[in-house]
Amino acid sequence: MLDGRTHKQRRRGVELDEATVMTITAYAESLARREVKPASIGVIVNRLRLLADELHPRPLLEASHEDLTAFLNRRVLAPRSRAWYLSLLHGFYEWCVIGGLVGADPTLWVRRPDNAAPRPAVRMKARTAQMVTNPARPADGRARAKRLQGLELDEMSVALIGEYLHVMERRGCRPASVATIGRKLRLLAEHLRPRSLGEAEAEDIERFLDRRRLTARSRYAYVSHLHGFFKWAAAWGRVPGDPTLRVVRPRFPRSLPRPIEDEDLREAFRAATPQVAAILALAAFHGLRAGEIAGLQREDILDRHTPPVILVLDGKGGHQRVLPLHDEAWSLIEPWALGRRGWLFTMPNGAPMRPHNVSHLANAFLHEWVGTASSIHSLRHWFGTKVYAASRDLRLTQALMGHASPNTTVGYVAWSAEDGRAAVSKIGL
Repeated sequence: MLDGRTHKQRRRGVELDEATVMTITAYAESLARREVKPASIGVIVNRLRLLADELHPRPLLEASHEDLTAFLNRRVLAPRSRAWYLSLLHGFYEWCVIGGLVGADPTLWVRRPDNAAPRPAVRMKARTAQMVTNPARPADGRARAKRLQGLELDEMSVALIGEYLHVMERRGCRPASVATIGRKLRLLAEHLRPRSLGEAEAEDIERFLDRRRLTARSRYAYVSHLHGFFKWAAAWGRVPGDPTLRVVRPRFPRSLPRPIEDEDLREAFRAATPQVAAILALAAFHGLRAGEIAGLQREDILDRHTPPVILVLDGKGGHQRVLPLHDEAWSLIEPWALGRRGWLFTMPNGAPMRPHNVSHLANAFLHEWVGTASSIHSLRHWFGTKVYAASRDLRLTQALMGHASPNTTVGYVAWSAEDGRAAVSKIGL
């Protein structure tokens, strides 16, 4: 095993290259902007310097997955410590990929220990505060879902959930929606144990929702999903009645549009790598959701068609639409799309990006490299606002954004300060 003191003494005499020092310093500053504790930043910087020391004289950005594997092997770490080291390095190299400093994250090819779950490299203050103030709600939904997979539910609940999910599949519901509703039903079944899901009362559902401490919008969605299940179960005689009919549905105010600032968007396009620029262009100039961007294939962009269009074949709810291809947007998309076939955005292993991969990549870039609190969805708000300001046609804006109802579109369209001031100025006695 390595002697920490001997290693520190040896490292003091090593002069790291300027590019490595600057990169580590910039990453530490980005962690500080995310309100990571100074002690955690110090630990992360120390580990990065240890890796840079072993790579010397090669720079840190030239590390391969073989280098990282050898670095971890030489430290003779316990499985959980090895997973922690790897998560820490993944956070650094993922930040480098987003900033265009490296082409790919080498940690993706490093094997994780089988008996140690990966842990995040850093925890932001907001996440820590949530865990302290809301211990009843799991901090990691994916970990919660994994625990539920091994949960022993009663046979009646398992049968009811399975039958309802098959009904949803026959209706043509999307797999993601089926999975989400199935997870919520299993959570309710866990809450009711040892009683069956078919024995749920309105008070049980109210207590279940209260324990999760949901926002008004999330609580409304939970009640709607549970109502769909119990309505079906009651109609087919699986349960005596629908208890959700006596559950109060919360009212929530109409959300305000949150379009990204024009200057922030211009700065984003100036600083973006070709991949990120293409993602941002699809969101800002065509209003595509993260899921629609992830599902886009090169053949869906008909740049030689007259007029050029983008085919959205896998929109929200399975709906399709055709969008005009924006000239400026194509100049940003073309460098990335040139020569590609099939999925437009893929992972390093060739698999298509998932919606959360697209969101994470774009949001991390906007937060870390542009310095804005806006997200990729703010670019969709920007699109809706600009389309409505140019056309004054709510129905056209609804169609381009792919909304089923114009009431939804209103939440994406920001009012014009100039138009508001002109209208108010005309009021008088």
